Amino acid sequence: MQNRSLYNNTFLLLLLMFSVFEIKAQENPPVPIEVEVRTSRNLNFGSFTAGSAGGNVSVSYDDQRTVNGDIVELNFGEPVSAALFDVYANPGTIIPNFNLI
Repeated sequence: MQNRSLYNNTFLLLLLMFSVFEIKAQENPPVPIEVEVRTSRNLNFGSFTAGSAGGNVSVSYDDQRTVNGDIVELNFGEPVSAALFDVYANPGTIIPNFNLI
């Protein structure tokens, strides 16, 4: 019987504590969601020339250029670079994945 009274008193004490103290969760992001994107480095394909059949030039995220078709790479010292963007948003903001094609 004494244990039951102790449990009841503990329960009431916990209930009182939770009703007095303010409990906070993560707040919702501001509406509308503000996301700022700045270009840090521009896309640069380097120097190349296209033949009569044409082709494709691609730059990967690690600045590696690949060509196919009737494309000739020219090494005139022009640096090849992938585009780089800085994205600024509130912490916890979900930004969907997108492709630049």
